[in-house]
Amino acid sequence: GGQGKHEGIHQVRIRSKNTVTNQSIPLIAPKEFIHSMRHGGYRSPASAMAELVDNAIEAHATLVDVTLTSGSDESPTVKVLDNGIGMTPTILQRCLQFGGTTRFNSRNGLGRFGLGLPASSLSYARRVNVYSWRRRTRVLSCHLDVDEVWQGATYIPELEKVKYPNDVVPYDTGTLVVWEKCDGLNLTRLRYVLGRIRLELGRRFRNFIWDGVEIRVNGEAVTPIDPLLRSKDSSGVSSAMYGPEIRLSVRNQTGTGNKYTGD
Repeated sequence: GGQGKHEGIHQVRIRSKNTVTNQSIPLIAPKEFIHSMRHGGYRSPASAMAELVDNAIEAHATLVDVTLTSGSDESPTVKVLDNGIGMTPTILQRCLQFGGTTRFNSRNGLGRFGLGLPASSLSYARRVNVYSWRRRTRVLSCHLDVDEVWQGATYIPELEKVKYPNDVVPYDTGTLVVWEKCDGLNLTRLRYVLGRIRLELGRRFRNFIWDGVEIRVNGEAVTPIDPLLRSKDSSGVSSAMYGPEIRLSVRNQTGTGNKYTGD
């Protein structure tokens, strides 16, 4: 290196027989990225499962079944089944791609950016399988497996035409998401975990439940929970107004003028 034209600025000179060329660097390092996404901040199993329930409701499902099972010889399994409209092959191909949503920035549900399904699933499971159908005779499936990525896989596997698990397709249209190898899920206190999931889903999706969507966790219907107790049908209790209603004026600035409103 030597002194540059400006004091305090040093230049490094590299002498080489070969010409220096730009090297293409992938935007994402798959192994490290997947590892990071597995610790993406879902604070509870319920918050992760809520992403799948939200997807089902956006697909016009009126029934969403969440099932958690644990066995002594294998890791827990989570299944989320809905009777929504199902996915076309094109949408199914993209559903496990990070950011691969057809509803980017949608305001119709809780999710907006196409990260929910893969990110929430891999937070608690090493493998996620998605089955979807728009008619009973044609069930398509795709999957994302952490171990396959760590072994070098960089693409979502191609869709497969498969038989529905247990061979019985429950609805004319729908989607089933299965979490396997759930190394991030502890079901030793299964009743407690189920209770927490019902409470969280009941709070998040209370308005949808009141509108007629049925959500079940291990066969038991989720009860809508209103944290402000403003609805009498939330949990059997309700709140009462304390004192007279208070109305405040706020400034609503539009264009060059200011307008006050009491709303």
